[in-house]
Amino acid sequence: MNRAFGITATEDRKAAEAVALAAEEAGYSAIWTNDGVADGVATASWMAGVTDRIGVGIGVVACDRMPAADLAEKVKTVALPLDRCVVGIGSGFSSNPIEDVRAAVGVLRSTFGDDMTIAVAAMGPRMCRLAGEISDVVLLNWMTPQRIAWARGRISDSAKGRTSEPRVASYVRVATGAGAAGRISAEASRYASIPHYASHFSAMGKRPGEVGIAGDSGELETSLKEYEEVLDELVVRGVPASGDVQSTLEIVRAASGR
Repeated sequence: MNRAFGITATEDRKAAEAVALAAEEAGYSAIWTNDGVADGVATASWMAGVTDRIGVGIGVVACDRMPAADLAEKVKTVALPLDRCVVGIGSGFSSNPIEDVRAAVGVLRSTFGDDMTIAVAAMGPRMCRLAGEISDVVLLNWMTPQRIAWARGRISDSAKGRTSEPRVASYVRVATGAGAAGRISAEASRYASIPHYASHFSAMGKRPGEVGIAGDSGELETSLKEYEEVLDELVVRGVPASGDVQSTLEIVRAASGR
């Protein structure tokens, strides 16, 4: 099973380490974090430092916020174990997203060669095609299983001629317990306030609250399996009831498939 777990980057090292250890113990294939609210590279390094087997992903660093050369230096400084890490690049709010992501990936390739596994965040058709052409992993976000199948078609088309296609992963928001559906809706609505995410939800014909999974263990497993059928790696992105680490650990356990 390639089911990973994802958390928001944090300044709380102990919390990041606790979730990473719990995810490894629960049998997840990887632990992911984003970047922006806090330092994703630092969060990833903490999670890698306390685990032995689990993969670690940074999804993603926006190239309009951090130049790829600076990202490369930061990865070296924290000594990320590249043999089990994925470093992701996104366009952020770049006015030239395709060109900027391509250039950023080029910098990382020239710096690390084949030692680094590089992900590209994709949502629209042009970025899906670029990701299929240049990435090792394509990271999707806020998609239904049907939209993931649509994205995979574009990724596969542009990957023709490569030795192997990139792996396709996606964040899938998951909430459990009282108020779970409301938390998913609130999180999605926050994203939908950003124009390109608003366009994304519209293209799927979905309101923000209709994308994501809310429920308890039995219900979760049925919905998660629908995503696993179209993904190489499903990244459960927990939407906890509170900022307390215990709320996140409850989702780790509930969505583990055990």
